Amino acid sequence: MTVSEVIAAIKAGQSLENADLTGLDLSGQDLRKAKLSFATLKDCNLQGADLRDAVLNEADLSFANLRDADLRGASLKRTNLTRANRIGAKIRKWALKKAYIAGPTAYRD
Repeated sequence: MTVSEVIAAIKAGQSLENADLTGLDLSGQDLRKAKLSFATLKDCNLQGADLRDAVLNEADLSFANLRDADLRGASLKRTNLTRANRIGAKIRKWALKKAYIAGPTAYRD
């Protein structure tokens, strides 16, 4: 999928469950309420993206750039955040309870 196809699908309320979005540059994009369970977002640039209330359950965000992204209200159950850059990301601590994490952990609550 291309960036424009992803944005159009999210704006239309379509599910991107199981989608392979590996390596896409979604920096600064409005991805609020995106349905991305089981999606692969490995190596994605999500810097400054608005992911408020997104559903990312069991998604693979390993090695993704989440710097300054807003994930408040996002569901991250069993999400793989291994080696993801979360510096400055807005994530509620409780949302990370069941996520897989390894690497830098600086984020804003």
